[in-house]
Amino acid sequence: MTKELTKWIAAHRKGNPYFSANFWIIWSDLDEDAFTSTGRFSQNSATLGPLEKGAHVSIHKRSGREISTWFWFLPISTGSVKFVLSVGKARETTRLTYRLLSRFQGKAQLYPIGHELIRAAVRLSNNFRFEDTEILRGVSYPNPPNEGGAEIDISPGNAKDFFDRVNEGHRLLKLARIRAPYAENSFCEYTVHRIGCLSFHEGAPEVFLAMLTEHLAPRIVEAAKPYQKTTGQFVTYKFPTPIFSSPDSYGYVVDALKRLPHSAVAVLHANPYFHALLTNYEDGRQFDVYITDPSTIFVEGHGDIQPASFVRVQNSIALVFQDASIAVERPRKASLKDFLGEHV
Repeated sequence: MTKELTKWIAAHRKGNPYFSANFWIIWSDLDEDAFTSTGRFSQNSATLGPLEKGAHVSIHKRSGREISTWFWFLPISTGSVKFVLSVGKARETTRLTYRLLSRFQGKAQLYPIGHELIRAAVRLSNNFRFEDTEILRGVSYPNPPNEGGAEIDISPGNAKDFFDRVNEGHRLLKLARIRAPYAENSFCEYTVHRIGCLSFHEGAPEVFLAMLTEHLAPRIVEAAKPYQKTTGQFVTYKFPTPIFSSPDSYGYVVDALKRLPHSAVAVLHANPYFHALLTNYEDGRQFDVYITDPSTIFVEGHGDIQPASFVRVQNSIALVFQDASIAVERPRKASLKDFLGEHV
């Protein structure tokens, strides 16, 4: 299938300067049959070259105009990491992707691509250095949010200098358009979107797919391992710098959680410590969200929470805050002084 798919991509890319084959990275513990049946990927759908399992998704906008697209399931999954393909501009397909995911009732979520995963996607061949890759465009936004500012482009350049500028400017990458070599005078051009998508534009599709399935997907599986044993535990998101220096900064956490569709946030405490209840209406699960120190968010799920539900929470956090290290900890007995600090 991979060989046929690469031929199809190469054929359809010719003569189309705006070609985008979007590979959506979806985290789900469902097996292939359950995933395709739940997502209503029908073998009788319109086919796209070698792909048979397609799902049609449409949305009627407030203007009355309908937007729609086809998504095709790619049988090249790596465990819990699934790949779904769409064609067209990723920005215009994002709403349709979330509509597709709503069919899974919380059992499938986009996996956010943070800085380390973007860096992992920069090289296509070990024969070339990290700095041999060119970043053609980078769009970023403030980190942390309370520093103000808006989305801005970061000056292009080689990958090393580019990521140095991102780190020095304390910015979050929304997307990066990459031109990476894989042989002498041979390149692939593709875009990595923080939201959980890689868009292939030109080059050798088989080289790009090898990076995606053999290199990036295992890294994602490894990064999400802490979610596999979360019953009765806290999942902690620890940031490298203090973000929550005052109760005013807690509002950015509320804003992040409110980004989640089909969910509700109830703030129980906001001064001097933070405690909110997050309800996910997709699967009926609830989470307690705590902040008791300046650099950590604690999330505790009620009952036996599926890993995909925690990935959903991570997605909302990752789109607002810098990359966090993720760990699972046993709930510790906390005294009132732990929460109130010098206020008691």
